[in-house]
Amino acid sequence: MTELTVREPIGEILHVALSGSLDLEGVAAVERRFVIQTSVRRRSTIVDVSAVDLLASIGIGMLVEAARGLRLHGKKLVLVAPQPAIERVLVATHVTELLPIARTVEEARARLGEA
Repeated sequence: MTELTVREPIGEILHVALSGSLDLEGVAAVERRFVIQTSVRRRSTIVDVSAVDLLASIGIGMLVEAARGLRLHGKKLVLVAPQPAIERVLVATHVTELLPIARTVEEARARLGEA
């Protein structure tokens, strides 16, 4: 089961966590809420993906669209702690410039300019 959890904000930064599979079914379960929490709110966002166990192209698309929407408003999105297989997918698809990866929340904050 794919879930989206909104965590306590870190200053002006939104902090959310995704878990489960970001495949067709998983994205359908969380996409609307994810877009509302990220792009619509127009706040730089840390997305904890440490509990994501599968990342399909539709899941990459959801993350990329959120990052693009934020970028239009001068905000950023940083992914935190992907599992090695997920990180390999992100690197192989060349999306890490738009979806930078941080090992820790502190590193993500620094990337967002909120260290």
